Amino acid sequence: MLAVLACGCALGGRSGSSLKGYRLLVESRDSLSNALADALKAKGFSVKRKVAGGSPPTAAVVTFTYHDSTVTQLAVWLADTRTGAIVASVTVPLDSLDETAAGQARVVADSVVALLAEPAATP
Repeated sequence: MLAVLACGCALGGRSGSSLKGYRLLVESRDSLSNALADALKAKGFSVKRKVAGGSPPTAAVVTFTYHDSTVTQLAVWLADTRTGAIVASVTVPLDSLDETAAGQARVVADSVVALLAEPAATP
């Protein structure tokens, strides 16, 4: 349950339909994590800043960067705190994001909302 580097967006992503009913956990206190917590709250998500036992289903916001063959990507995974399962994810090329923490956080929050609007994937 940590937020490593907090960034991301939806050019790629996993369906967020399974995210409904989850509380989001953003534990890190860096400027980007703070902006992300605020942006997600502004979009109507229940956001907590520390783990609490006995809480409803919670998804930890895990963010990181990685480099594929041509570009550095930012990724955000929303992982169920009980099972570790990734319930939603978004990624975006780092060079396409705003340079400010608030701008990056808005893109992430918008991307998570967009995932919730997608129909659930069928196997």
